[in-house]
Amino acid sequence: MLTEPVTFTPRQATSYAITRVVITKNDRGNNEFNLSEIGGNASEAAISNLYYPADERGFGKTAKNFATQTVITAGANVLKEFWPDIRKNVFRMKGEYSPKP
Repeated sequence: MLTEPVTFTPRQATSYAITRVVITKNDRGNNEFNLSEIGGNASEAAISNLYYPADERGFGKTAKNFATQTVITAGANVLKEFWPDIRKNVFRMKGEYSPKP
């Protein structure tokens, strides 16, 4: 039996890529909270707080660092989602990159 490939609009693909920051698929294929991403970003923000002098630390700065990291991750997910199209249409590249000898 042949099935039609699933296609998404750019809006759906962007939405899906952004939601992967907080939602991921488990081993059974079900959606669940992306604890590793959120926990990793929170840990990074808290640990990086130790680098700064005491007067430049605090919950607000840690929260800002966490939010920045999370937004960067979402942006990277969107870029990964559309990279094949960008590569093909902007850089006019097809197939795998093979360096010239």
